Amino acid sequence: MPMKIGLLVVLYSPQEGDIQNLKKYDGLFEMVFIYDNTEGSHQNELLISTHFPGFTYLSPGKNAGLAKALNEVAQRSISEGLDRLITMDQDSVWDIAQLQNYIHCIRFHSEDANTAMYGVSFDEKDPVSEPLCKPVKSAMLITSGSCINLHIYQKLPGFDENLFVDRVDTDFCLSATTLGYELKVFRNIYLKHRIGLVYEIKIGDKPRLRSIHAPYRLYYMVRNHLYIRRKYRAYKKEFSAILRLEGIDLLNRIKNNILYNTQRWSAVKYLLLGLFDYTRGKMGNLDG
Repeated sequence: MPMKIGLLVVLYSPQEGDIQNLKKYDGLFEMVFIYDNTEGSHQNELLISTHFPGFTYLSPGKNAGLAKALNEVAQRSISEGLDRLITMDQDSVWDIAQLQNYIHCIRFHSEDANTAMYGVSFDEKDPVSEPLCKPVKSAMLITSGSCINLHIYQKLPGFDENLFVDRVDTDFCLSATTLGYELKVFRNIYLKHRIGLVYEIKIGDKPRLRSIHAPYRLYYMVRNHLYIRRKYRAYKKEFSAILRLEGIDLLNRIKNNILYNTQRWSAVKYLLLGLFDYTRGKMGNLDG
C-alpha cells in the first residue's frame, strides 16, 4: 500500500506572505493541516478556507502552544490513516524542487521502521556530495522541516505539552533515542529557516548578524532547558554532548538579547522569571 504523507503548518499571527506561502503545498500531500494558534483567528480561517478549500483548518481560538498542535495533528493524522507527517513553522520556506525531493526520499525509505524522525539541512552554503536519498544519523533535529514516522509516534510519549514552545523538538528527539529509535537527516536537501529576527549589528568595524527574540521567548528557553536537563538526568552520560551544545546555544541567545535587544531589560525580566518558574515547577503557558 502506498505511503500516505501529511503536512502540518503551525501558524501564529501570520503575515500575508506566510499565508501566500501555503500555495506551495497544494496538491503535494494526502492531507494538509493548518493549526492556527492565533488568538481570535477568524480572519485567518476565512482566508485559508477561501483560498485553500482542500486544507484542514484547526484552531483552538487561543495560543495552545506548539506541543499541543503537534500532538493533536499527529493523532488526527493517525485516525485519517496517514503514515508520515511533515511539520513546518510558518516562517520556514521551501524551494518547491527541494520539497519534492524530500517527499521522494521519504517515500524511498518507506520500509525504514526504526527512524522516528527525518530532517533536512538549512540555508544551503556548501553542497553535500552525497546521493540524494542517503540520510545520515543525527543526534538532534528541529521541528520545522522534520518528518515524523506516525507508527513510531504511537509508541512514544508524544510531544511534552509542559514545554508549550521551545525545546519541544529536543525533548521528542531525546525521548525517541532513549527507546532505541533513530533520527536521520538528508544533508543535501535544504530548507530556508529563520530562528528569531536576524539583525546586522556593528561590532567594532565589522557588521555582524545576531539573532534577536521577543523577550518572552527567553522565559521559555531558560525554563525549558532546565526542565529537560532534569527530565533526562538519568541519561546524563549519553546526552552530555547534546545538552552541553544546547546550553552553549542558550547562553549565546541570552548574550545577544541582553547586549543587542532594544528591549534588553524586558529580556532580563523574562529570563529571571523563567528561572523562578522552573524552581517552583510552573510549566505550560506563561500566561496560563
